[in-house]
Amino acid sequence: MSKQFRVVDCRTTVVGPAEIIVNADTAEHAARLALGEDLVRGSQQSRTLRARVYSQGVGALTMVRLYKRGGAAAEEPSSTH
Repeated sequence: MSKQFRVVDCRTTVVGPAEIIVNADTAEHAARLALGEDLVRGSQQSRTLRARVYSQGVGALTMVRLYKRGGAAAEEPSSTH
């Protein structure tokens, strides 16, 4: 069941953060719809904050920080030419 999320774009600090409202199943899905990036919740390897995602539960506002995926698996393949 989808619910409404408010995605705050934290990719740049040049202009104030943009907020985008989307309906999605999860915070990660909301970020993918709003920003076009596959983001993950925090871990030791991922430290590049890309978005804050807010949702309103029963009486409580929740926020999830999502980061650019870290590690070698997320690196783009380099050219050997």
